[in-house]
Amino acid sequence: MKPKARRKYRAAHSAELALYDTAKRYLDDLKASGEAIAPKKWRAEAEYLTARKNEQYGQMRAMREDIKVVEKLRKAAD
Repeated sequence: MKPKARRKYRAAHSAELALYDTAKRYLDDLKASGEAIAPKKWRAEAEYLTARKNEQYGQMRAMREDIKVVEKLRKAAD
């Protein structure tokens, strides 16, 4: 791939590439530690992390709403 095309591809697929890099690093660490690969454990961890992400995303949304309200009050006060 030409450098320009490579940059364009990376920009278009940055999320997928980040997930791939994270998974590769996790597997390399797991391999280096000698721990057995357990798909059930991975699925459980993925479910936990997804639930945690969704919870934190909800908290972030609430914070954004609070910030909007504060900004409106600040603008009204000026």
